[in-house]
Amino acid sequence: GQASGGTPLDRSGRLVSADGRYQVEREGVGQIKVQRLQSAQTRRFNPGVGKIRGLALYPDRPWVAVSGTSTLRVLDLDTFRPCFECRGHTQ
Repeated sequence: GQASGGTPLDRSGRLVSADGRYQVEREGVGQIKVQRLQSAQTRRFNPGVGKIRGLALYPDRPWVAVSGTSTLRVLDLDTFRPCFECRGHTQ
């Protein structure tokens, strides 16, 4: 699937998954906050990409793409583990 939405981040920095299960937003310079909307469970973490420049949610998977200073990382929102990583990009 392809990622969609939110790159670059709007002022609120919030994205909601197409299935309505997750809300993802940037917090500060290098952290994201993930809320599981049905359970109100919240987790904050550093995805390890440096300064966050953009977020995008996949429409058909529980994944978020996080773009940073020189790294793009795709994380699984169910496990918070990386699925893919690209290093060295600048745009």
